[in-house]
Amino acid sequence: MPPNQREAKIPNTIDRAFYGCDGLTSVTIGNGVTSIGYAVFSRCTGLTSIQIPDSVTSIEWSAFSGCSGLTNIEIPGNVTSIGGDAFGNCISLEHITVDPDNQTFQSQNDCLIEIESKTLIAGCKNSKIPDDVTAIGDGAFSGCIGLTDVTIPEGVSSIGRYAFYGCTGLTNITIPDGVTSIGVQAFYYCGKLTQIKISDSVTSIGEKAFEGTAYYDEKTNWDSQGVLYLGNHLIKAKQDLSGSYTIRQRTKMIASQAFWNCTGLTNITIPDSVISIGFEAFYGCAGLTNITIPDSVISIGERAFVVCNGLTSIEIPDSVTSIGSEAFMGCDGLTSVIIGNGATSIGDSAFMGCDGLTSVTIGNGATSIGDNAFAGCEELTSVTIGNGVTSIGKDVFFYSEELTSIEFSGTMDEWKAIDKNIWWRDASGIIEIVCNNGTLTSDDIG
Repeated sequence: MPPNQREAKIPNTIDRAFYGCDGLTSVTIGNGVTSIGYAVFSRCTGLTSIQIPDSVTSIEWSAFSGCSGLTNIEIPGNVTSIGGDAFGNCISLEHITVDPDNQTFQSQNDCLIEIESKTLIAGCKNSKIPDDVTAIGDGAFSGCIGLTDVTIPEGVSSIGRYAFYGCTGLTNITIPDGVTSIGVQAFYYCGKLTQIKISDSVTSIGEKAFEGTAYYDEKTNWDSQGVLYLGNHLIKAKQDLSGSYTIRQRTKMIASQAFWNCTGLTNITIPDSVISIGFEAFYGCAGLTNITIPDSVISIGERAFVVCNGLTSIEIPDSVTSIGSEAFMGCDGLTSVIIGNGATSIGDSAFMGCDGLTSVTIGNGATSIGDNAFAGCEELTSVTIGNGVTSIGKDVFFYSEELTSIEFSGTMDEWKAIDKNIWWRDASGIIEIVCNNGTLTSDDIG
């Protein structure tokens, strides 16, 4: 559709987007339309009103995002699905109402709320978050430049991606006890946000969650080595950080991409207060030669140590329950990995491409080994697997041609009972499994 078209009639179905039609001021949606698709009216900045017919049952992701002229939204009674960021960056939005007959959504205090999950789907500059809301959804207040004050209730446990992205009027925020996760770019570009109080309950902070805030941009908030904290959470280190760094005591978590590409970092000391290491926390720290993961850590995020080529050995303590996908992928210098008894899952491609890895010990707590977990570990010759494993994924030891035998701490029957992908040992040299009551060979090993 031409960007300068001013009027559109949509008869029965929507099968194409009107993305960026900034001259569009009027839309008639036919009564037969059941779905308003992905980004259909996104960035239709001239659109000032929209009437959604009763036939509509779903409004997809970003359907009306960036419709800066919209002032009111009315959700009819038959809508059962609304995607994230559906009304994001609708900067003029003042009121949100829902037909009282709707069984899936309700409006309260100019907030659009999913009834069953109590998730706030969309808000506007006049919104007051109800006390019974438990989650703030993706893009819920994205681009609400008129929002100057918001109180997050105590019952909220998660703040979604882009939830307050670009809320340039916000000056302070308190993240209460109970919130455990803050999504990617949740407060990104909140340029006047100077005061941020964050609870110790938070265990996950997405990348760039607080970048572009006044707090982030204030130089005096960074320590002498160029590291930024928010409460007891390590948020970000400047890429020119070099040498050794000691994370301050009482720190609870290391946020996503905190030390991203700090190639000059050689040694890191993590205190025993830290419970989680976030997504890509140490991605690309090629100079890092030594790290001790304390027994307070519960989770290691996806891609946390990708291409940390200087690391030679890793011992994961019993406290760690999950190792994310690609957590140590491409760590060429690793020769030895010991995974404690607490880890229940080893993510897909967790140690993929660790060319120098020769020895792996997996504790008895692990129940699953993901696809490609040790694929491409060409020097691998010694593997011990605990007796808790119940599933082994695809191509786990792909191209580990030097690996001919695996030690299994359980019985032969326990090994046979493991749910193994048909290609689990494809392109490896494995020909026997040494169990605690005998050895399985050839076809018996699965």
